[in-house]
Amino acid sequence: MSFVGTSVDRITPRTTAEDISEVSARTGLIDDAPVITEPFSSWILAGDFPAGRPAWETAGAVFVGDLEPFENRKLWLLNGAHSLLAYCGLARGHHTVAEALDDPLCAEAVEAFWDEAQHHLTLPALDIPAYRDALRERFRNARIAHRLEQIAADGTTKITHEGSPGSPCRARGRSER
Repeated sequence: MSFVGTSVDRITPRTTAEDISEVSARTGLIDDAPVITEPFSSWILAGDFPAGRPAWETAGAVFVGDLEPFENRKLWLLNGAHSLLAYCGLARGHHTVAEALDDPLCAEAVEAFWDEAQHHLTLPALDIPAYRDALRERFRNARIAHRLEQIAADGTTKITHEGSPGSPCRARGRSER
């Protein structure tokens, strides 16, 4: 038996009553649980397929030898920045990730967080500059109204997973360069 590790990177905010109404109006169907997502998606897999590997790359999957660097990139840069924006943005009166990132103080905090975290994400295949550019665009997507309250609601469960080596939440403190 074999289990394959996966890392899925796609922003999917909590479904709202407005989403349900809009889907119904656009499709003529009643769907009580539509999943609203951003256009971006990343599906990275690592592991053995004893019965043969499916051709999932035809659907955009990427197969790698070691999943951990890709998972850390997602957790530290995307999820970590989301958490930072949630707390900073809420404190400054914002409601969504896009609003918070448009605030220069919040944006500066995210950039500083990313600067520190990227020192620990050294695998060239991670292409951190391109990933950061993509995150800025993804976070500014006003069509994906990712509510800061949703992100902040379960923050204490994320700290051990998303606190990057440069995070003030890490016990080790600031990294050496």
